Amino acid sequence: MANDEIKPNRAVQPLPISIRTIFDAVKTIVSTGHEEDFLAQCEERKFAIVVDQEIINFVKEFLLSHDAHKGVEPWNTIARDVIISPQGRCP
Repeated sequence: MANDEIKPNRAVQPLPISIRTIFDAVKTIVSTGHEEDFLAQCEERKFAIVVDQEIINFVKEFLLSHDAHKGVEPWNTIARDVIISPQGRCP
């Protein structure tokens, strides 16, 4: 899904949530085998997560410094796409 198709709901005030909570929730969804259903429902609702550019740049630097982009596995391709996206943005 292209970024221009995602329409965050600006009428609702964002709530702070820890990175650990998001990370653990995503790990749970993946480990229970529900990631495709979860992603399909999020895309259907055009959900988006809005984060500070500082977080995006940190993730890029983290992936790069841990060689996550090297290899042929699907996650290596995702890491490459994230790393080479414009500063402060993600695909």
